[in-house]
Amino acid sequence: MASAGISSAQTTAKSPNEFSVNIGYNIGLKKEVPDMLLLQTEYGRHINEQFYIGAGTGIITDTKFKTAGIPLFARAEVDFPTESLTPYISFQAGYDFNVSGGNGTGNGRINPVVGVKVPVSKNNTVNLGFGYTRTLASGGGSDYLGFNTGISFNAGGHGLARFFKKFEYSMELETMLPVSYTKERASDDVTEYKYKNFIGFRFNAIMPTKLPNLYAGYSIGMGTFTEKWQWNGKYASSSDNLQDFYGNIMARARYKVKQVNITDRIYPFAQVDMGIAAYYDIKFAVNPTVGISIMTGKKQSVDISAGYCTVSSDSEDSPSKGTLRIAAGYTF
Repeated sequence: MASAGISSAQTTAKSPNEFSVNIGYNIGLKKEVPDMLLLQTEYGRHINEQFYIGAGTGIITDTKFKTAGIPLFARAEVDFPTESLTPYISFQAGYDFNVSGGNGTGNGRINPVVGVKVPVSKNNTVNLGFGYTRTLASGGGSDYLGFNTGISFNAGGHGLARFFKKFEYSMELETMLPVSYTKERASDDVTEYKYKNFIGFRFNAIMPTKLPNLYAGYSIGMGTFTEKWQWNGKYASSSDNLQDFYGNIMARARYKVKQVNITDRIYPFAQVDMGIAAYYDIKFAVNPTVGISIMTGKKQSVDISAGYCTVSSDSEDSPSKGTLRIAAGYTF
């Protein structure tokens, strides 16, 4: 996996905090290395007008959507502000956790970048960067050259804090029912794959919209599952079972049915997640859900839900299937 750098907004000592969203395209320098796409978010702080440090996460995939990873990274930046533009240099380092395809659990990554930032409003800046990426993996890594662009949000610290306070944040523990796939190469060669023991976590952030009781935001999840298979009716030994990771990044919309409640503390909700889900394959998924919220405070609640979840196989002759997803979470 590889990622291009992320650049941030020009700021002053009175407005040190910053949030940025970036997309990038990385070109593999060897024919056998596929090009990579990335989406990354970052939150950081300007030490002064010239020096910045931050950390972030996101998703990385190859251009054929056969592999996917979730990066965790830190980044340092040096700005050279002028009256109209801000050239910069930055260095990013982190680890990309493999969640679909690829080999092993992931790889390290370093990424120096040069770029320029252009202010588009008092608190927003558009950036453009070009950099080199080196992945660090056992047996050798890969080299990339990449471009990235994005937008940074800076609201003088206090304004940014007020913006984040509008969100309701939640953590969910989720599991899914087992899913089976059958691959038949010939009449006497049938292999059945079974995915089970799903367990994962999601971090969610939603905020109220202009429509009553309707909230919107995002959901980022990661977990693990076990793959078991049988060949012509004979299951492989337990030692041959594979433990793998999955991940998802989705937009979330939730409607709180507060018109129906018990003592103003328990009410149902309907929810839908739409985005990228990576279980071996990377697919666009739509996951409808229903549940109940039990209020424990003004914004705090225990949430229990069940819904449909799309799970993909890595077999061309096996269509995508769905399963039941059950989740319990806490909103704060």
